Amino acid sequence: MSGRKDLPRGCAIGPWHGSDEASALATEHDGNHVSRWNVQHMMRLPISLFTLGGRRQLPRSSTRAMFVGLAAAFIAACGTTTAQRTEVSTSSSVATTSTSTPDPDALAALDAWSSFPLNATPRPLVLLAGSVLAPSGGFANTDDKEAFLSGAITTPAALPLGPDRADGYAIVGASDALTTLRATGTGNATHTLTTTAVRFGSGSFPTDRGSLELPAWLVSFAGVQNPAAVLAVDRAAQFIPPHPSDQPSQFGATTTLDAGKLVLHFVGAAPGTGPCTADYAAHVVEGATAVVVGIEAIRHETSGTGSCVAVGYSRETTITLSSPLGARVLVDEQTKSASAVRS
Repeated sequence: MSGRKDLPRGCAIGPWHGSDEASALATEHDGNHVSRWNVQHMMRLPISLFTLGGRRQLPRSSTRAMFVGLAAAFIAACGTTTAQRTEVSTSSSVATTSTSTPDPDALAALDAWSSFPLNATPRPLVLLAGSVLAPSGGFANTDDKEAFLSGAITTPAALPLGPDRADGYAIVGASDALTTLRATGTGNATHTLTTTAVRFGSGSFPTDRGSLELPAWLVSFAGVQNPAAVLAVDRAAQFIPPHPSDQPSQFGATTTLDAGKLVLHFVGAAPGTGPCTADYAAHVVEGATAVVVGIEAIRHETSGTGSCVAVGYSRETTITLSSPLGARVLVDEQTKSASAVRS
């Protein structure tokens, strides 16, 4: 990209698509109210891999102060950022703004993933839902379910041996898998789930590159139809950020024929130009190890004092990167969690 500087690892800033925080947070444009808007406030829907797109909204004075302070610190440490004109599409026209510094939330998300080993071979696994998959058929009763969620499971008298390596990964033993299963439990169940068998197999684990069939220890329990799956891949082949978020990403993405573009998928307001509808735009901050994306809504006002029905709609918007995503991690600006990218 013309004018782009080579910055220290984790500090390279690419095109920025978003409103200038120092400018008015809301502008009138051909009757459409263009503003930063958190979709969660309207929808109150559960979050999943392909869910709500939105941004937190702070009072303008607080936002500006935080924005200027963190941006200044970032620039001092990492160099000058690159500005790019922003085009926010509405139903009737295009409103344009520009910025010279990234949003502080984006900088924080970028920093959270700055230690990702980009050039490691194979690429480290980035799990989106942990290393344990609950039995696919569920549980026959509440006691068994609570026992599983609490990690209250027994250990068989004998455990099988597994391979040292599988699918290119170093494999942990069955005993380690049971330890992981217990460690993920949260609760104080009084009932104990009886482990009837442990065998080596595989499971489909959600990762930032889609669901992958990975080596796993399959743990069967008395009275439970299907086994749980515990990832058998050694922890050294996984990457967990130093301060992992407890909230999942609010969007997923698919690649396009153009390697420099991604289509973001999320749940938002209804499309259209009338009351309770919205258009969406995205802004991007690119680093050496991650690409951080924030989604913002261009909301069309409700008529009079009426309210909007809390119904979510599948929405999408396309972002353009200064270079292909490659091995970098796609990160949700708001939650600082990795997002699933599917081809």
